[in-house]
Amino acid sequence: MTRMVDPGFLIFLRQQPCCLCGRLDVEAAHIRIGLFAMGRKPDDKLATPLCRTHHREQHSMSERQFWQARGLNPFMIARRLYALYGGTGGVPYRKPKRRRMPAGRGHTGMKANGLATKCKIPSRPFPKQQRKLRA
Repeated sequence: MTRMVDPGFLIFLRQQPCCLCGRLDVEAAHIRIGLFAMGRKPDDKLATPLCRTHHREQHSMSERQFWQARGLNPFMIARRLYALYGGTGGVPYRKPKRRRMPAGRGHTGMKANGLATKCKIPSRPFPKQQRKLRA
């Protein structure tokens, strides 16, 4: 399942007051309750405006407990704000492709721009081994 991104909505959220205390210094806090695997960020439309203090507090404890302690449903807040924004769901997120070095460049030890790459250095015997080899 591809993550949907909507940068315009995140900008819109940062202009809203914190949904808990009303401060204007706001961050977009993505809701990670339920459907999302560890380490996976949810769609941008599932974000709420939280001030820095509340955003850090949200991450310092169970997110479910954070919202239950305040008696709020973060999904309803996000849905209402996304409707107010007038979003269409966003666009699929695509990871930027990694550039690969052309074949034949790695073994020479030099890249096209002249900078050295990691290459294996021939090993040398330790000093004690050198003495034994000389004898």
